[in-house]
Amino acid sequence: MNYHFYKTNCLKTSRVLMQSRWDKEFSFIHISSEKNNSNNLEFGWITLLKVIFRIKNADVVIFHAQSALPYLAIAFLLKKVFNLQGRYVYDIHDLHEHSPEVNGSIKSFLRFYLFLTLEYFLLNVDQIKKITVSSGLARTMGARYSCKEPVVVRNISLSPTKPKIRARETQSDAIVFFGIRERVPIDAIPILESEGYHLHLYGRGIDHDWLSQEIASYDKKNIHCFGEYSPNDLSFLEKYRIALIYAPKDDSLNFKYSLPNKLFQSLAAGLTVLVSENFEEMISLFSDVPHAVVPVNLLNLAETIASVKSKGIVDGYLIQRKIEGIYFESRRNYLNVVGG
Repeated sequence: MNYHFYKTNCLKTSRVLMQSRWDKEFSFIHISSEKNNSNNLEFGWITLLKVIFRIKNADVVIFHAQSALPYLAIAFLLKKVFNLQGRYVYDIHDLHEHSPEVNGSIKSFLRFYLFLTLEYFLLNVDQIKKITVSSGLARTMGARYSCKEPVVVRNISLSPTKPKIRARETQSDAIVFFGIRERVPIDAIPILESEGYHLHLYGRGIDHDWLSQEIASYDKKNIHCFGEYSPNDLSFLEKYRIALIYAPKDDSLNFKYSLPNKLFQSLAAGLTVLVSENFEEMISLFSDVPHAVVPVNLLNLAETIASVKSKGIVDGYLIQRKIEGIYFESRRNYLNVVGG
């Protein structure tokens, strides 16, 4: 049995769901509104203590993200003191980075250095296996804490499917963005408008009332808001040819080495994905697939879009082989870690 310990509602987290599909048996320990689901255990110290005192050697508890570090530390200490069975895995979703908020209050300051200390010691405990979402984060963690690099299990929740063979004439000329409104490419909108391009926005809370507060003026004929979409139905992507993931002001390492699920979803749908130049891992990972992931900035955005529209269509078979390779490698790495 594999237990996924996560301090939020993991039913809304693609990474946790992805891993649970690879487990033979699993339970979620998390905050959930679905109390009648037999796979859901109530989040908290009491549940965790019950689990770690009853599990067998073949069982695994996977602690997800930084918020689980205190629980992992106490669980491991009790395991050593009472010679408990089972194995622990720390799934590093992102780096513990310094930010201006750290010095904003004593609580933030203490929390930052407490978690930094916990991460340092736990990453150097060989009995705790470590996995993370990208090669860049793995290298950084290894160098920062002088420890063995975590195993890379990328956040690709897609199952292998037939390749999308796109017909250029059947696709919309609009650029598509889908996701949370904090990631809407506000800075790119004036450029797109000035060049006559259309931008279609999908996501909860992304509407014209909100957009009017974020940008002084824009033409609603060019910028369209389609509202919330279901993560289980991304068929709307098939009518587009180009997706945009653009956040050039985010210079943290977590963004530099990020590989969001929507990148894989866009590529699986046959789209070219334009990304800002700070997303280095996205660019390098797909550098061997022509027209798949293309770096852009505000100076060359319009020119790049024109070039993609005139020349490049992603090779459906090539991108599908690439995605399948990433999927099966991640699955194999995950099963190797939790299997022993």
